[in-house]
Amino acid sequence: MPNLLPPITTVNQAKEYKKSIVDALGQKDSFQPLMTLYLTEETKPSNLKLGMQTGIITAVKLYPAGATTNSQSGVKDFKKIYHILEVMADIGLPLCVHGEVN
Repeated sequence: MPNLLPPITTVNQAKEYKKSIVDALGQKDSFQPLMTLYLTEETKPSNLKLGMQTGIITAVKLYPAGATTNSQSGVKDFKKIYHILEVMADIGLPLCVHGEVN
């Protein structure tokens, strides 16, 4: 996920990326990729709600900033995402954590 530049942080980006994957596979393949969003301190809770409602995203990935390749857009101050995590809990959106520290 952080290997994408720029990272997928919005529902529209996830929708476009999913389409590019499906298009590359062709119609003969029934594979359906599951899209996730890259959590940042600027992630909009309304965007997460939209992603869940439309079925575009299935989870959100949390990368501590600087912990892995291309994770510079990740979370630096966890206090800044508490409100996002609360919304995710309320709507049942899974959180995938890259469990590494730098």
